[in-house]
Amino acid sequence: MKLTLVSLLLVTYSVYVSGKDCPGFSCTYNGMVFCQHIPCPLPPCDQPLVLTPGDCCEHCPSTDHVRQTGDCPHPCEQGGQHYCHPIPCPLPPCHDAVTKPGVCCPSCPHGPDCMAPDGHVILFKHSRIIDGKNCTCEMPPGDATCV
Repeated sequence: MKLTLVSLLLVTYSVYVSGKDCPGFSCTYNGMVFCQHIPCPLPPCDQPLVLTPGDCCEHCPSTDHVRQTGDCPHPCEQGGQHYCHPIPCPLPPCHDAVTKPGVCCPSCPHGPDCMAPDGHVILFKHSRIIDGKNCTCEMPPGDATCV
C-alpha cells in the first residue's frame, strides 16, 4: 500500500471544513484545515524556509532551488515525501510488520494477517488447523477465529 502525505494525514488527523470548527489553533496544508500541528515534509530547497500565516508547514521561498543537505536526525521517506523526524503512521494490518531502512512507516511483508492462539501468523482469508480446530484470519490484524 503506497501512502501519500495527504492520505497519511487523513488517516491520522481530523480534517475540518474551516478553521471556525477548531477550538483555537488552525492551519492549512494542501487545501485542508487541521486543528493541530501536523508533521511536515522536508521542503526541497537550499534557502531559508518561509512560513506563511495560516499554513501548517514551512515551504521554499521559490521553486528554483535544490534539496537541503543540512542536519536530518531521522531521515525517512513516505509517499514520496522526505522527513527528518518520526511521523505518525497508521497501524499496519498485520502482526509481522517491518519498517524498511529509509521508510517512515511499517508495512506488511506478506500482506494482512491475524495471530493464531498458538502464536502462528495466518494470512488474511487463509486457514490453518490448530489443536483440531480450523483457525481462519477474517479481520486483520486481529486474532484468528478458531472453530
